[in-house]
Amino acid sequence: MWGWRREINMVVVRVARLVLFVTSLAALSGCGGGSPARVGGEGADTPEPAAREPLGTAQVHVDTASGEVRVTPLAGSRAVFGGNTLTVNTSLLFDQAGNTGLRVLEASLTNHSGLAIGGLPDGTVTGLRVLFSGFTNLGAPDLDIRDQVTVSTYAGTGVAGTTLGPALTAQLNRPEGLAIAPDGTLFASEFGGHRIVQIRNQWVSRLAGSGTAGNTDGVGAAAQFNGPWGLAYDPTDQSLIVADYNNHMLKRVTLDGVVTRVAGTGTAGATNGSGTTAQFNFPVGVAVSPDGAIYVADNQNRLVRRVTRSGADLRSPASYTVETLAGSGSAAYADGVGTAASFNAPYGIAVGPDGIVYVGEYPNRRVRCIRPGGQTTTIAGTGAAGGTNGSGEVATFNNPYGLVCTDNGLVVAEGYNQTLRLITRKDGASGATASGWTVRGLAGTGATGRTDGLGNVATFNRPCGVAVDRSGAVYVADVLSHAVRRVVPTNGHLTLG
Repeated sequence: MWGWRREINMVVVRVARLVLFVTSLAALSGCGGGSPARVGGEGADTPEPAAREPLGTAQVHVDTASGEVRVTPLAGSRAVFGGNTLTVNTSLLFDQAGNTGLRVLEASLTNHSGLAIGGLPDGTVTGLRVLFSGFTNLGAPDLDIRDQVTVSTYAGTGVAGTTLGPALTAQLNRPEGLAIAPDGTLFASEFGGHRIVQIRNQWVSRLAGSGTAGNTDGVGAAAQFNGPWGLAYDPTDQSLIVADYNNHMLKRVTLDGVVTRVAGTGTAGATNGSGTTAQFNFPVGVAVSPDGAIYVADNQNRLVRRVTRSGADLRSPASYTVETLAGSGSAAYADGVGTAASFNAPYGIAVGPDGIVYVGEYPNRRVRCIRPGGQTTTIAGTGAAGGTNGSGEVATFNNPYGLVCTDNGLVVAEGYNQTLRLITRKDGASGATASGWTVRGLAGTGATGRTDGLGNVATFNRPCGVAVDRSGAVYVADVLSHAVRRVVPTNGHLTLG
């Protein structure tokens, strides 16, 4: 009995579904007001009837969390289960009284006339027995969902250049960061092109940046960047935040192309304080929370920094304050609170609507999270280089560059594995430890290239920044392909459990 109960508990925690194979359905022609059908397993308190020829065969899918039951006919079935012919109205899965090792499914079924099955029109109860065999849970979650997505080229020819115009004939030069505005406009930071471009209605145009390395505020092509990397959309003032990597600065770009400094002196350092005096050391990833707080993966300082507003003039660095959110500054690996945690070259960063900050780092080859209280924990990755999927404590990565939070989970772009991975929290798990998370393959064969198609045949060439639009489509800055790629569910949804 314990083995059966354990399977149910595993199902509730992991996918909350159980598949039962119906091998005998009797009295389907009964109608009228009757009592619900009860189905028992081994040890039920009623004897099995004499064997009867099955009238039909079907699968019954039982959601043990909600009690929902779905009946699906199998090939060769002589009973009809589709449409309104057989409807499961209510169901209940419970422990059999006096035998906690036995789970009983109780369901009320009606026929096409809306009358309960198991009785006559005058109310006489005839009863309905359904015999089950082959109790089977859904097993381990699907760790390879690459065949459920399609990858296409969204912009760029694959050749580095500066040509603007139609998205598929325009040229990009090492796009690293991506951000999306609510209207669907996609923005890309070009590390090699020293520009911020926008892609709207399948057309690429310049938003800001002269195209040559420099450090000048201004409007449009009059402004200069030096290796812009991370890019994030700020929903509180409809602007973009740019990690200007080689200038050791954060910059703000309005949607009409006005570039101003947020924080950083232009000299590498780790100073906190006002944006006018604060210092960064090769900032890489940036993310903005719904309340406007800016989070920075300060790569060579090995810190995660937070930038908040302290003044009203958003064009002035004096209106921003920089502080250390997490990290000791030592090149090490340690979970802990605040500066008790250690990172080693953090790259990608994302923030969820709940305020949890996610960090991808190399060479620690892990994905970490920082909770609002400052606690840093590892959610996936052993630290060894690899591409193993599975539970977070056994999964492996090879340079997780970019991160983005989606409705389906956390999408991770791996620059060295040439793949996209999906990290989701297990059903019922708090997510406080790596064992509460699952890592899946989302797209990419692992080979280097720029092949479009299903996720299990598509190839990338150092995928980095990722962004997601309101429809759930994921966009990837494919750095050495000099292109932006688009990843969408093939059938409109991802089956994640």
